Amino acid sequence: MTLDILGADGYEIDKDYSLNKTDLEVHAGNNVMRFTGLDDPQKLKSSSYNYAYIEEITEFTSDDLFFITNTLRRPRTDGRKNQLFMTFNPVAESHWVWQEKVLARDQGRSALVHSTHWDNPFLPDSYRQNLEGLISKNENLYRVYTLGEPGVLEELIYSNYDIVRNYDEIEPESVSYGLDFGFNHPTALIECKMRDGEPYLRELIYQSHLTNTQLIDLIKQRVPDIRKRFYCDSAEPARIQELRMAGINALPAEKNVIDGINHLKTLKLHIDYHSPNVQKEIRQYSYVKKGDIVLEEPVKFLDDGLDASRYVIFSQRTTGRQPFRTDQIKAALNPTVTALKFKFGQNSR
Repeated sequence: MTLDILGADGYEIDKDYSLNKTDLEVHAGNNVMRFTGLDDPQKLKSSSYNYAYIEEITEFTSDDLFFITNTLRRPRTDGRKNQLFMTFNPVAESHWVWQEKVLARDQGRSALVHSTHWDNPFLPDSYRQNLEGLISKNENLYRVYTLGEPGVLEELIYSNYDIVRNYDEIEPESVSYGLDFGFNHPTALIECKMRDGEPYLRELIYQSHLTNTQLIDLIKQRVPDIRKRFYCDSAEPARIQELRMAGINALPAEKNVIDGINHLKTLKLHIDYHSPNVQKEIRQYSYVKKGDIVLEEPVKFLDDGLDASRYVIFSQRTTGRQPFRTDQIKAALNPTVTALKFKFGQNSR
């Protein structure tokens, strides 16, 4: 996205700036733009900058912000002050960012810029329609994501989760994957480690505009053993079949949304710290609300990673049923049909 913006503004790579892909840096004259994660805030102790930009500050803690602010100590000779920029969707009135950095901000030393999707000329119309459509599904989400106002998300679906930093240290009893196909929406691939009956989740792919060929290449790059089970969106049998032809053990997922959600609500979900999109989704994933009535139906918005997570967890739950036969799976993956010819647990043996 940054390179797209530079190009749109007329800057040319290797002429106006250079790109260091190894260190994730953009160099322009004496200026350096560095891109970094915050898996370990302590790593920033020796860094010094004139500017810092934090995308989705609501995904960080106040301690994280302390470490980032402390890096703004690089001296300058132009008389200007070092600056910190933060962007976010308000989410909830009770969030520390809203309370401390908006309501209690020092107005003499800071500026607040409020914008909506109408201020972004690069958004496709389909995305705008999704945002405007929230008004008939959930007023809180409409306030947060469409109007940019704080909401009170009382219809949240999941509260049974935590964020873990020790994902790589978890010794799993099994490993499998959930895959939600997309194109305009992101394609999401979630790795699921099961340990003591509890799922540990990490996003491996979360990207829009992927062709199946590109997706297959990414899977082979990021998954060490493609013989593990991949539970995929069963509404896309042709795409599943293409993955299978590439050697990936792709299977149609069980897609009963309500049963799947209810099953996940009985578990403790552990989400890897390095999975920002799943974290963002789960913090706003809520039921449709009509007036004062909350329906047992999730709002179809920002749910690609959670759909993939539900596929892998719900499809491999312990039910005592026999595995599906190879011929049944092949029948379900017939690319000449547009949907599965059977439902899991309901077909004849």
